[in-house]
Amino acid sequence: MSARRVALAALAALATSACALLGYDLGDYGGASADGGSPGPIDGASEGSTGDDDGSSTDGAGGDGGGGGDGSAPDGGPDDASSQPDAPCTVGANYKRVFVTTDVYPADGIGGIQEANGYCIGVAAAAGIIQGTFAAWISTDGVTATDHLTFANVPYVLVDGKTIVACSGAELLSGHLRHPIDRTEENGFYQRTTQCGAGATGVWTGTLPDGGTSRQTCRSWTANDAGATLGDPHVVDGGWTQACTGVSCGGQGSLYCIEQ
Repeated sequence: MSARRVALAALAALATSACALLGYDLGDYGGASADGGSPGPIDGASEGSTGDDDGSSTDGAGGDGGGGGDGSAPDGGPDDASSQPDAPCTVGANYKRVFVTTDVYPADGIGGIQEANGYCIGVAAAAGIIQGTFAAWISTDGVTATDHLTFANVPYVLVDGKTIVACSGAELLSGHLRHPIDRTEENGFYQRTTQCGAGATGVWTGTLPDGGTSRQTCRSWTANDAGATLGDPHVVDGGWTQACTGVSCGGQGSLYCIEQ
């Protein structure tokens, strides 16, 4: 071995020892190996993941690891940002309409879900809403609103086609609306006030904010000797569907109708 190679080997050994003391690995920085071979790999995506203090891992590439940069929600969370109340939302070509009926009905005269859906269809047709099919936001003791209604990932608006009630079906079921469902099928303001107790008035729902049944449905809308859940069309919290519970079934109430 020449003196030059001996000197180079000694310098390489010295550098390696110094880096080891400082906790560095020359191979990670693409430096030359001590035997004069090719540079080592540059660290990045190929070196795997590093552990966080809580035991989770962070991917070096930032692509597939938990909380990566693709903007998706964590597992088990909503699939779209529009399900978060007050997230940005605009009305495009696709949307669903909702309204509260001008007509009122005795609770025991509704008859059930199919009959309530028929009222919504008839009311919409009479108002000249000829496109789309409407169904009632109503539950019975055994069938929930989410059982018989379909929900889409599009904005839900009043019949004016622009006032946003919810940015998606998920938000409609969140317990918080962006605007009350206070417009009728003819786009008129709903004048009736909600009253609980004897002679109750409001919107018959029998439904919880998440679309489940409250089991206060006047015996599935066939009797006046039981209790009911009423909604208030002038509020945006969960009271829009559950303002009163256990109210008398002898009153008169409207229905919410939702485009399917």
